[in-house]
Amino acid sequence: MRIYAVIATKNRRTLFERALISVLSQTRKADKIVVVCDSVDNTFERRLCADNEVDFLENNATHNYAGSLNTAIYNILQEEILLGKSVDDIYIATLDDDDIWDREYLKKAEDSIDGKDFLISGLLYDNGKNVESLSIPVEKVWENTGEDDLPDSV
Repeated sequence: MRIYAVIATKNRRTLFERALISVLSQTRKADKIVVVCDSVDNTFERRLCADNEVDFLENNATHNYAGSLNTAIYNILQEEILLGKSVDDIYIATLDDDDIWDREYLKKAEDSIDGKDFLISGLLYDNGKNVESLSIPVEKVWENTGEDDLPDSV
């Protein structure tokens, strides 16, 4: 399993640096870190990436979060295919520049993936005063499925 960490950023230097530090501090290191930048002046982001051996890309798609992710995915797949590698064992973990990961995030994700195509997990919200875990109530997800028994978690 290869895990690529992708950070999308735009004009938020301090937040971006904090997000990058959280990715670099993982106990399970990402196999590659890719930053996609939408900033008009990207000198700071480019230099921080170079100093930390992180791939830097300018967003060349739609200038929003989705465009940044599309740019990253396209470049990751293109690079892997050109190197003749299989893309079947690649997982992409995304992080917005105003978010951070717990140090164990990638390790826990790797331990939980177990053949799944994707995983959504461990979302935390930091409002500057405290950190709260974000979750989707099982009842909201399950109410329109027509099933009788609720799962233990979503």
